Amino acid sequence: MSTPRFSLTKKAVAFGIAFAVAAGVSATAVAADETGSTYDNYVYFGGFYLEADKDRGTDGKSAGYQAGVGHRLSDNLWVEGQFFGDTIETGGSGTDFYQTGLGLDVQYAFGQRSEFTPYIVAGIGGVYNDVQGSDNDEVTPYLNLGVGFTKSILGIEALRLRGELRAVYDDYQVGEN
Repeated sequence: MSTPRFSLTKKAVAFGIAFAVAAGVSATAVAADETGSTYDNYVYFGGFYLEADKDRGTDGKSAGYQAGVGHRLSDNLWVEGQFFGDTIETGGSGTDFYQTGLGLDVQYAFGQRSEFTPYIVAGIGGVYNDVQGSDNDEVTPYLNLGVGFTKSILGIEALRLRGELRAVYDDYQVGEN
């Protein structure tokens, strides 16, 4: 019986770079002077680039999408829920990997997000791996850890640019990374 190997990967078994352009739109009527920020609640939409591991027999490159909501827990701590999806291309062999997932992240920001604000992020979730032309479809848990930044765009506080670098571990098919 094989045992799972631990490796860092991006959105279902991969090292990845997630460059997400996000709209940090306040979703409640909480006054900015109550917490020092207008980012108590927000929604975001973005895309990411994924560099998958080679154990899947893929060319390892993918683009995906994500959407989520965030909520401030304290001065520098946020929690985010997200939905994401991507396709890892196999280069024509007909066994592309389609991934769809849900996750929950905790984000610690080094600042109040009034301008450029770096942060660290960690999270957990589940991802459904749908392998075209195969019966190897399964839902697996994933873990992620990363660093990122957020910055206002054109001086508009509620419109933010967000960039991230994340490593994600996904235990798709026991022992396959």
